[in-house]
Amino acid sequence: MTTARPPLAHALVVAATLLAGACPTPALAGDATPLERAIMASDVDALRQALAQATPSDTDTARPRPLLMRAITRLDAAPPAAREPARDIIRVFVAQARGPLAEPFQSVFGGPIGMPTTWIARIAGERDFALELVGIAPVESRCALLVDMARDGHDGQWENATAGLALVPAPQRASPACRALFDVAVPHARGGRIERLDVLFSAGLRPAPAQAVALLQALPAQDAAKPLLARLVAQTPLDAPLDHAAHWTQTPQPPTLFAFLLKVSLQRIGSPLQAMLAETPAWQAALSAHAPHPQACTQENVSEAAGAWRATVPPDLSAGPATPDPVRIQRQAATRWLVTHCDATRIAALPWPQIIGQGGGDLATVALARHVPLTDPVAAFEAAACVGDAELSLRLLEQVAPDQALARYLGCLPPLEDEASPAAPRAVLSAVLARGADPQARLAGATPLAIAAAFDRDDVARDLRQAGATDQAMSGEAGEFWLARRLLMAAGLATPSLPYQEEAGAETWRSPSQALHLDGSDMPQYAIWESCGGVNCDMAVLRRAGKRWQVILREAGGLETLATRHEGWLDLRVHVRAAAGLYRHTRYRHDGALYRAAACEETDYSAGDGEPVIREVACEAPRTE
Repeated sequence: MTTARPPLAHALVVAATLLAGACPTPALAGDATPLERAIMASDVDALRQALAQATPSDTDTARPRPLLMRAITRLDAAPPAAREPARDIIRVFVAQARGPLAEPFQSVFGGPIGMPTTWIARIAGERDFALELVGIAPVESRCALLVDMARDGHDGQWENATAGLALVPAPQRASPACRALFDVAVPHARGGRIERLDVLFSAGLRPAPAQAVALLQALPAQDAAKPLLARLVAQTPLDAPLDHAAHWTQTPQPPTLFAFLLKVSLQRIGSPLQAMLAETPAWQAALSAHAPHPQACTQENVSEAAGAWRATVPPDLSAGPATPDPVRIQRQAATRWLVTHCDATRIAALPWPQIIGQGGGDLATVALARHVPLTDPVAAFEAAACVGDAELSLRLLEQVAPDQALARYLGCLPPLEDEASPAAPRAVLSAVLARGADPQARLAGATPLAIAAAFDRDDVARDLRQAGATDQAMSGEAGEFWLARRLLMAAGLATPSLPYQEEAGAETWRSPSQALHLDGSDMPQYAIWESCGGVNCDMAVLRRAGKRWQVILREAGGLETLATRHEGWLDLRVHVRAAAGLYRHTRYRHDGALYRAAACEETDYSAGDGEPVIREVACEAPRTE
């Protein structure tokens, strides 16, 4: 019966065979050379005598390596209590330089298969002996021995290698040979074994900038990774060149670590690294304090910033102040660095209207202080006016024709329902009119005074009259258009385009509203739909309450008025296409204040027999009022 070998023993035997080539372990002791017999017997005296009497053919360059592997195999096979003689055999080989430690074994196929100390460290219980050999190797070779050990895929080898760092003098730990341990650590970081890198930093090792990039890209989205991230940012030279392209899988390769981190901070498509950087004080401090660094002012970084600002959706403030978003704050800080330090011609091409519209007015102020000519100053003025940035609006007004500025101001004007909005500050209107804007110039068929009246903005109307406005006329369908615009704004829905906006066209004048008479009075109510280009567009029903419009139903889909009444108001039914062949119908009743869902059913046409199936269903939770 054949006894199965343990995996390591099997590997050692295979390695010995590959090393020996035509010289496998002799089947009979009589066929072995004196050197081989000494190794097989773990007889140190016999080995010394055989080495002293060996001929050149016995100790040529091809022979010591298989003999050393055979000695390691013998060590593995020996019982733990009887291993010391086997260790002495290896010590003799090493002492007489017949087994150079810093040279890997080579197979007969010409490939390296690990250094002697790596093979010894694989043997259970032999870490101390392996590190003993590392300690007697030349100082300049010790890091290479430990790196080879760490690269070995067997369990415990990383711990074996890092335990040997105490044998490396401090100056040698800063060498590229020792820093190669960080290359080995990348898969550990990717697998979430972050703690394995602590021993490298504790031993005084620091990664090269390119190695830091590799580790940063490998970090998982875990709280345990954040201390390592902070350490890499704080302890790695940010401006040193990344001269190791093997760590970078994308093109173009960033020139420095700072340029890489800046690009990550600006990226439109988020990543775990971007999210963790946003919560890393060390990086935020570096970003705010970093000096000019031309290598980071790449076109790629500027383009990344432009794409991110164009794609970012402004926060919805209808439900109150937005929760601070660390990634958004970081992107703004990274853009500030670009605006502060990079070439003005590149910075001018950033999408300034989007930046200003998303709270980046301070960035535009920095750019203007550097005399950066903002592209499309008219749109930038409009964005500043719409977010209520009076100071920036007044600065940009110098670059905008007065009549253009008045039209953009009126396009931002909120109705009375939204009088708390900071948009369209009156100080800006006064400055626009003072610069000679025509207070009678029409916008979408209405004079400024007519627009102010349509929005019940008596304050704005007073300013216009003081500037000479008298005409309060609207032409054609302008009345429907401005009413629809007000209703949509009151309901928090997207408004139709104005003539100067890119989306303007025939649809500008199409009113998406429907007059209703729900309460029996002469005052109409209105249903208003957002233009969504499909089915189930968002809609709202509004009633007039004094000078304000109030939302009494918020839904999506088609609307039908019914003959029955509750609290004096007609019942309503909303039809929604829920899926192919499936429709949901919700009946609403007025409760004296708002419309509430009273009954819901589904009509299913997917049965295939031509007859729809109608069934009652539970009503969904009401939409936010």
